[in-house]
Amino acid sequence: MTFGEVISTTEFETIFDILAGTYSNVNSDIDYAKVAYKRIYRKLKRKKPVPSDVKIIVSSHWEDSNLTFSVNGIDDDGELWGIELVPWNEWVGMDIESETLEKYERAEIAAHCLWEMTFMGISEMRILLRRMKLIYRDWIPFA
Repeated sequence: MTFGEVISTTEFETIFDILAGTYSNVNSDIDYAKVAYKRIYRKLKRKKPVPSDVKIIVSSHWEDSNLTFSVNGIDDDGELWGIELVPWNEWVGMDIESETLEKYERAEIAAHCLWEMTFMGISEMRILLRRMKLIYRDWIPFA
């Protein structure tokens, strides 16, 4: 199952409830967050998926008595990759790793992925600018 299929088969309200319950930053301006994430959710449902050899893996661990979630890409060799700067059409084309599908509900997977994919910015343009800044460092001072 791809991330795009997870998004397409999961209600936004369920995903957002998990986002708001898990990530305290969402609650700092919950009305804005709900509008922003709903816009992203709708956009993802319309994206044409680009297939990927990297799968999405969600994991959790305890850190200072808080349950913390991580979302990464995992390749065929088992190597983990940061995917927060990956274009959204590639996100929707990525398969979800099988153990992740067994361990988490679809809404949980969607919520943690939405959080990760917006970690560097709440829009595709902002994420692209961050990505370009990492690649070209001193050439793009405004990102």
